[in-house]
Amino acid sequence: MIRVYHYKSLPWISLVLLSVSASLSSGLYITINRVTYYPYFQYPFISFLLTFIAFALLVLSDRRLLILTPITALGYLNPTIVSYILMIPALLKVKRFPRFLTALLSAIDASGISWIIIRIVFGVNTYFSVPMLIFTQGLAYAIPIVLWLGIPFSLIKERAFSMKGNKNGSIYLIVPTFLSLLIPTLPILHIINPARIPETTDWIYYHGWLVDQVYHGWFFDTRPFFLIFLLGLSKVVGTWNASYYIMVLLSALYAFSAYELGESVVKGMGWLSAALAAISPMFMTFLYSGLDANLFSIAMMFLSLSLVLRKRKLWLATLLSYVALLSHVYAWAQLEAGVLSYFLFTLIAKRDINPYFIKYALFTSPIFIIGLGLILAGIFPAPITLMTFSATVSQLLILSWGSANNIIYYVLSILGLKYTPDLVKWIYAISILGLPFIGSSINIIIDLPLFLPAALALYSYNKRISIPVFLLLSIWSVYMSINTVPLKFV
Repeated sequence: MIRVYHYKSLPWISLVLLSVSASLSSGLYITINRVTYYPYFQYPFISFLLTFIAFALLVLSDRRLLILTPITALGYLNPTIVSYILMIPALLKVKRFPRFLTALLSAIDASGISWIIIRIVFGVNTYFSVPMLIFTQGLAYAIPIVLWLGIPFSLIKERAFSMKGNKNGSIYLIVPTFLSLLIPTLPILHIINPARIPETTDWIYYHGWLVDQVYHGWFFDTRPFFLIFLLGLSKVVGTWNASYYIMVLLSALYAFSAYELGESVVKGMGWLSAALAAISPMFMTFLYSGLDANLFSIAMMFLSLSLVLRKRKLWLATLLSYVALLSHVYAWAQLEAGVLSYFLFTLIAKRDINPYFIKYALFTSPIFIIGLGLILAGIFPAPITLMTFSATVSQLLILSWGSANNIIYYVLSILGLKYTPDLVKWIYAISILGLPFIGSSINIIIDLPLFLPAALALYSYNKRISIPVFLLLSIWSVYMSINTVPLKFV
């Protein structure tokens, strides 16, 4: 019994060791108090040893893998690449989740919780965060590959499962409500940020506009509705409060849009979709960078998409799309391009399309064509350039302090694509295909509703795995949220 258990677990053990090896070979990029330290914990020789042990375990599980011995030997020269190569046969060999994986995840969660408690109570950063960072942020080189693999993965189609057994759905709403308020509130709490210094990068621009409104130029022209909305809010709560606390409101709105989008796909899925939106690397990037208008725009667009998927309230779906357009033209253009191209493809390929979709396209496509022309003409300049693989990885590691770097979240999202509606898959594929041509790859990624497939994937797994994974993602988001505050203000 012991031998059988171990042999079934060997590929999983190898995969864990290879993940640690890849992290230690390239080093960790660790963000503490809005400073990213790198490369940290870089140990190439230990990485090579872990790679060799992982390979030996793989051979024990399948002797045919001895053919990979020459590749493994090259690990002494470049353990990073070899670790990623050996992950391929390891992934092909893994089957059901072994019990040791639950224990490992639970230990990592406990370590992360220890870091949070010590940091909040004593104001001290400890090494308890390292295990969590190894498995969330240590595999950035794999993220572009995972995202590209999502395109063929999206071709797999499985019927979304039912959640009729979830009779206490309203109780679960406490989870996303708590998380969506906790994550943006932590950086403005007195115990974390006693100086009450705005921690987001773009805060100065929005606050500056409220102090001195200028109704022309690129900043206003690309987000007029949101700026007017923010101005109206400032008249009620004050200029400082409106700009300082707006992210809390936007976080709740983002979670609500994720809830509606989740409910439109699977009844009872909304709470999990909203919770995963609140702790997503997408939201963490919005939080670090202060991309207020961008976040507001995609929240409006997700609400519009939830109505489109339900084929309900065409007038409201169209109105929300236009609100998204007037709140951030670039975010809207990305999502709207996916929607309209999907409708066009469906019409050409199937010669049969729902009248609701035709009406939606007729109402929104003219302004999209005009907007696209303005972008291409340079009136609304876009950073169109060729992006290399290494440049994309560098953005994940450094841009916005590595807030978009979480391999576990992206893997979950890709695994859940098979359950998502074709429209969402199409938006995903179109966006990822555009990655090599947009100078800011991160902006393409964070505008996607990856919380939806992530929720579908997480719910499909056994609770023995899904709960520790959800806790790990939550702890990571709390860690990143606390570290948005610059060191000199702590």
